[in-house]
Amino acid sequence: MRLVCLAALLVAAAGCASAGPPQLSDRFVRQGVPAVDLGGPRPAAAPRRSAAPRAPLTISNVPSRLSSSLSSLEAVEPALRDALFRLRLAPTVAHHVAVAEAYQALGITDTAYDYLQQSLAVNGPSALVYDRLARMWRDWGLPGIGLTYAHKAVFESPDWAAAHNTLGTLLHANGQRSSARGEFERAVAIDPLAAYAWQNLCVVYQAEGRTREAIHACHTARAAGRRRGAGAREPR
Repeated sequence: MRLVCLAALLVAAAGCASAGPPQLSDRFVRQGVPAVDLGGPRPAAAPRRSAAPRAPLTISNVPSRLSSSLSSLEAVEPALRDALFRLRLAPTVAHHVAVAEAYQALGITDTAYDYLQQSLAVNGPSALVYDRLARMWRDWGLPGIGLTYAHKAVFESPDWAAAHNTLGTLLHANGQRSSARGEFERAVAIDPLAAYAWQNLCVVYQAEGRTREAIHACHTARAAGRRRGAGAREPR
């Protein structure tokens, strides 16, 4: 029943968000590129949740937990199959996140969310997992829920630029503009090559009418992106 209510809430929120005018935050670069960031495409607008609650995930019941359709999907998706195999061998944070990313890439965001939550149950607090959960709620159009996870990510890893950037995007989405700017500024102070945070500062400074600072931030974002190299993962 809880999952059905959550699905209804998310679908309704996504519908309301799509009806409004474009927002400044739509221009944000939202995702960081630290060494531990496994990347991944933007989640779907709303999660798909099954009507019946599912049993808690453990390494021993991963195969039985999957529906026949997901089992078939695992058979034809090498990235998902390999990620699940590594998770069965070692239930680490990185392996849980890799499985979540694989499902997210396929648009199965409810299962991705479940694996992130399971990592917290198995491995305890993790800045990486909290950051991923914060982004998922943000991209589902419910940044107010994601804000708690974003704060937890920063608490667990205060020197991680990407976590501050994620927190900044959620603060901005919740109308806390000056606090959001402060998080973007902290991100570039930690990592001067964080092009994604410089780009967000460019957007914020423009909105605040701080033209000179906006120009500097935009130029710095481009320069930082070039210094990162063409092979670096682009944030969002």
